[in-house]
Parts: sequence; C-alpha cells; structure tokens
Amino acid sequence: MSVRRIAWVLFAVLLFCGGALSQNRQPGGERKIVDFQADIMRPIKISADSSVLNLLGHVVFYHNGAVITCDSAIRYNDKRMECFHNVIVNKDSTYIYGDRAEYNGEVNEARIYAPIIKMVDGNATLYTYHFTFNTLTNVGEYHGGGTMEQEDNLLESQRGYYYADTRQIVCVDSVQVRNDEYQMKSDSAAYNLDTQQADFFDRSIIWNAKGEILRADRGTFYRATSDYRFTKDSYVLTEAQEIWSDSIYYNTESEHVQMFRNAQLRDEEHKVMAFGDFGQYWGDRQDAMLTRNPSVISFDPEQDTLYMRADSMFLFSIDKNITFGADTVEVETESSDEEELILPGLIPPTDSAAVAQGATGELPEAIADASADSLSRLAELSPAQLAREARAQEKAEKLKQKEEEKRLAREAKEAKRQQKEAEKQARKARRKGLPEETIGMILSPKTPQDTSALSPSEQADSLAMTADSTVLPVDSLLSTKQVSDTLSVEPQQADSLSGAADSGDSLQRVIKGYFNVKIYRNDFQAVCDSLVAFSIDSTAHLYIDPVMWNEQNQITADVIDLYSRNQQLYKAVFTGTPMMISEVDTLHYNQVKGKVIEAFFRNNDIYRTDVNGNGQTYYYMTDDETGDIMGFLVAECADITFLIDNKQMDKIIYRGEPVYTIYPMDKIPPDLDLFLPGYSWEVERRPSRQEVFNRTIRPSRREFYEKLAKPFFPLTDSILKDRERMMKAGIWYDRNDTLSPEALDFIRSISNR
Repeated sequence: MSVRRIAWVLFAVLLFCGGALSQNRQPGGERKIVDFQADIMRPIKISADSSVLNLLGHVVFYHNGAVITCDSAIRYNDKRMECFHNVIVNKDSTYIYGDRAEYNGEVNEARIYAPIIKMVDGNATLYTYHFTFNTLTNVGEYHGGGTMEQEDNLLESQRGYYYADTRQIVCVDSVQVRNDEYQMKSDSAAYNLDTQQADFFDRSIIWNAKGEILRADRGTFYRATSDYRFTKDSYVLTEAQEIWSDSIYYNTESEHVQMFRNAQLRDEEHKVMAFGDFGQYWGDRQDAMLTRNPSVISFDPEQDTLYMRADSMFLFSIDKNITFGADTVEVETESSDEEELILPGLIPPTDSAAVAQGATGELPEAIADASADSLSRLAELSPAQLAREARAQEKAEKLKQKEEEKRLAREAKEAKRQQKEAEKQARKARRKGLPEETIGMILSPKTPQDTSALSPSEQADSLAMTADSTVLPVDSLLSTKQVSDTLSVEPQQADSLSGAADSGDSLQRVIKGYFNVKIYRNDFQAVCDSLVAFSIDSTAHLYIDPVMWNEQNQITADVIDLYSRNQQLYKAVFTGTPMMISEVDTLHYNQVKGKVIEAFFRNNDIYRTDVNGNGQTYYYMTDDETGDIMGFLVAECADITFLIDNKQMDKIIYRGEPVYTIYPMDKIPPDLDLFLPGYSWEVERRPSRQEVFNRTIRPSRREFYEKLAKPFFPLTDSILKDRERMMKAGIWYDRNDTLSPEALDFIRSISNR
C-alpha cells in the first residue's frame, strides 16, 4: 500500500473515531459527539469528497447516557448514524428492541424500526409499530397503535408518550384501560407504573369493580387508596343513584363521596333528588350532608312534586331498633255527650231572624232539638241507613280488592328487588371467574312464598288505608264517634317528606334541615327555622315560627307535625298556640284557635280539621250563591270539628257547651277586635316554587350509560395476533436480551474518563 493511501486511511480513522476519544462537551454536560466502538471499522467512500464509516461486530454508541447496540452500523458523521440487526436502545431501566434504528445526535432522537417494536421498563412491556426515543429528555413516543401491560394493568391507545424518568405513560386517542379495580375508555389518560396512579381527561368513562359507572372530563384515580378525584363535568352512576357535580371526590372502599359545585343526586328507588354546591355522602353508614343553597325534590309521576330547601341539610341512617320521632297521634274516639251542630253559610230558616237582629247565648232550641232527634234516629234501621250500610259494604269490597292489588304490587316489587340483587351477585361471580352453572343458579328465580294471607303489619296497613279512604254520608256526621273511629290512623310506610321509602332494609332515615327551611308543593307550602323528618313513622316536624298554607288556609303554631303515607300528606298536627286563618277577602279572615289543631288530608286536600281544647272561632258566614257575607260568628267551646267538601266549608261540629254570638255585618260592635290574639297573616313568608328551587334539573342518563359497550381492546388484539403470526413465521422474535459485556465495558471506560 502506498504511503499516500496509508495516510488517507489513518486520517479517516482519526476523523470517524475521534468521538470515541474526545471528551469535548457542550455547556450543561451534553456531549457534542456520539461515542462509539466496534470490532471492525472501515471507511466507505460514497462520493469524490464524502465518506462514511462502516462498523461491524459488537457495535456500541453512547450519547447522553443512552446506549445503542447492534450488529452493524453506518456512521455518517459525529452526530448521525444508522444501526442494523438486533438493535437495542437502552437508558437506565428502559430497553427498546428493534431491527433497525436511526440516531440523530443533533436532536437526540433515536427512531426504531421493526414489524413490532418492543419496549420494556421493569415489569412493564409496550408493543407498538412506530417508536422514537429522545436520549436527552428520556421520552419515548409511539403511534399507529400500542398496548402496554404491567401486572394486572392493560392499556392501549392509538398513540402515546412514555416518560422514562417518571415511569409514566400518556395515552392519546381511543384509550382503553383494564385492571382488577376498573375498566376505562377515554380520549386521553396518563398512568404511572410505580404508583399505579391514573390521570384521565376528555370523555373518560370508568366501569369499576362494584358495577358503578363514572364519567368525567378530568380526574385522577389513586389506586393505593382507592380514591377517585373528578374535577370537571363529573358523573357517577350506581345501582340506585345518579350523581352529577363539577367535582367529585369518591373513595370506593368507604363509599365516601364529596361533591363541589352544581351537585345533583338522583335516587330513582326512593324518587328523591338532592341539590347543593357542596355535599358529602358516607356510604359505609349511609349519612349525607348538603350545604350552600341545598334543596331536595320528592318526585313521583302519580303525585305532585315536593320541593324543600334549607341552609344546611343532613341525612342520617339509624338502626330501626332505635326509635325517633313522636308517636303517631290517633284521633280521639271518645266523644262528649254534649254535641251541637251549626250549618255555616246556610242559616236555618227558623233562626233567620236571629241573624237579622243579632243573637247571643246557647244555640237555638231548634238546632239542639234537631240534633237530638237525629241522634235518636241513628238507633233505628231506616231505609236510608240500610242503603248506606249497603254502600259501605260495597266500598269495603272495593277496598279489599285494592288491598289485594297492592299486595300483588308489593310482591312484584320485591321480586324485582331480588332479581336486581341476584344480577349484582352474578356480576361479582363473573369477576371472580366462577362457572356459568353457578352463575345460572344465582340468577334462577326463587319459588315465591304463599302470600294468600296478609301479615299482621299488612293487615294493619290495610285497615288504616280502608279507614282513611272511607267517605261517610252527611248525616252520619252527627255522630262524632263514627267520624273519630273512621279517622284513626296507624304508622305507615315512608313518605315523600321523610325523603326515603321503607325499602325493607334495617335502617330508618332521619332528615334534618337547619335555617330558612321552605317547602313547596302545588297543594301546600310551609316555612320554619328547622325541620326533622323520620322515615320510620313517615313524619316531618317543623320548629321555630313554622307556618303552613293550603289553598287559602294558613296555620301557625309553635310546632307542626306532618304525617304522610304512600307519598301523600294525610295529617298535620299543630301544637303550641296554633291558629288557622282563612282569607275570605282582603279585609275579612276566618280564624280558629285552640290548644291543638289537627288537619286531615285526602288526595292532598283538607277534608277535616279538629280543634282540641279551648276552641275559639271567628267566622264570616257567606251566602253560597252570591258569596256575600251575611254575618260574623264568634264562638267558644271545648272542641271543634270543621268538615270541608270540595275545598268549601261544609259543616262545623262544636263540642262541650258551645257559646256563640252571631252579628249582622252592620251590627258588629266597634270595640270588638276582629282578630283573635296571636293573629298574624304572613302571606309575605309564603314561598313560591322559584324561592324554594331555582336550579336546572339534569335528566337521567342511566339508560344511555348502561347501554355503552365496555372496553374490548381491539388494538391489543390486533398487535398480539400480528406478534403470534410473525413469531410462527420466524420473521420476528420477542426479545429480552440485555447489554453485552463488550457494551458494558465500553460504557465503563467512557464514564471513567
């Protein structure tokens, strides 16, 4: 070989091998050139003034702490090279396997090529079709579909990024995730391999191990503590509830839920919705709290919707063996021997002169005699009474039929509940991998028990319902004992005011509302300072300046107790200086006062009011046809019963030596106060629906989300099928090799310089 030829070769070797000898670095520690070595290095002239270096055998490149090994390579300059066969790109614990790689030291980027590219970091493995790795930032990027598996975690997406320093993978586009805790679909999500923390973003839907569906546009799942934190457009669907809120914090183990801003909870089973800007629910003990403009709606397609709000609202669930709330008060069945009857609005002709001239003292003899005759006639079976008996028997048969229909409905509801529970258990069994035969046994319907005879409690309910729905003939009102017996009541099922129906569990629910409590329904409204409601006896109790309105009637008291059954108000008890006021016109008001006032409702309308103890009445008598006021009645007695028909006063029953005065309107003494002591017409406190509830109700999304398909991992299936096919054809190998001893020795030599 000529001297000139030898000199040229030495120059080329020095030029191309200078990177392996140089320690020249850029500011900040980044090397200017790529260090390398190989068993054989030879220049290849590709043009008159351009050459490359061909590297063969145990080729190693080292740059930014990253290592690239291969069987052969072409080094184009000190920053660019191309690697062939058995390529490994390694930095720290990250290994990337391919058939070919291009490395550009100018941008610190390695592009790896293979039919399938494999990346391994510890116990995590990624398969994809296209992959690049930045040796300076330690960030990998894939596209064209990728799937990563780590222990029980499986993630796939169309493209993504892997951050080796933090061991975090960011998946973008058609993201699907699966592990033992949940399954997820999302537009984008991030997952940390060390903490197993998942961050998810737009349109993320999660199916957790409890069968719940969770949806958010931004959130995090902390697997170590089983905490979900949704911070944008959040939604949770459970077996019985739907929850919306701007942000939701949810622990799946304790079932503790926190809701922030625009919270709405919908309970389809109990037909209740709750709203607020901050709320908490403790699922392990089934307690809840709502603040910041909270409100509750009780809805039923067959009933008017009830709205309630307070400054703060609480729900407590307590064992039913602990009794709370006042016992249901029964109407007195013992009647006084001294009973008289006045027909308001229709003054008896025999006493019309008394109205014209004014009258005082005991009731007129004509009315007293009429009452006595009527009482004596009740002892005989007149044709009219026989007809009434027949009607009562017919009504009893109809009620019996209704009771049978209700019993069948209860059985159907219980069967539906059992079916739901069986399906829930079946889902758990499938997750545990139990055989389908076992699951079939779980789902098979149980043989219904003989329900031909009602239980004692059902019989009691039936009797109470029969009594409540009985409408007595007008003349039977002369017998107060019959009326009282008819109106005796028993504790019933949970109602709309208690906020929860008795679903057969062992808990009773207690609702408490504090400060500025307001209730609205089309047929009645109420306000107070605080409220307590109990599901066990279907009662709600209003305290501190409570007022209740029904149509034109207002009732005030120190305490108001409301009783409901079958989601309908059927009785209200007013204690502590109660007063009932009814507006005749803007100047005249009927007033009733006593120690205790009881109002009874049928189909949400008052049909009877009892005033018990020290009854006082100011009543304006009106002409039924013209509506003109004919006289002013002032009466006192022990007890009073008002009977109302079609929202109009029909009859009044006075008991206990009533004393009255009837004044013609032009003969009312000027010094007579037209208002009873304690009178207060508080129409300005009467709430409107807008005052009680002014939020937008989100419609149920249960049907939509329950129909959504769960993740089925099409990208993973495609990649794994390609992997198996190419392995069988011998065109691809699933490699797990690490750096060769030659590469490790070279790295140590570079590091020791």
